[in-house]
Amino acid sequence: MRETAQGIGQAKRMHLDMCERVDQLMHKLRDIELKLENCVIIRVGIDGKDISAIMLEQIKKDRTIIETLQETK
Repeated sequence: MRETAQGIGQAKRMHLDMCERVDQLMHKLRDIELKLENCVIIRVGIDGKDISAIMLEQIKKDRTIIETLQETK
């Protein structure tokens, strides 16, 4: 019984650590997103989009995936 309780406690701590890491990741993504929204346009030859727009698009997709995963936990 004691080992089971210890295992459950450890699993809960690991879960909380993972949730904290996900929150930190979301904050970092949001910071990068804000910086990209405010940066100077750099032209590249990919569909006429600037690199900041491409990166911003990908970050928004990543945030959507993470938010979806958070909702399902």
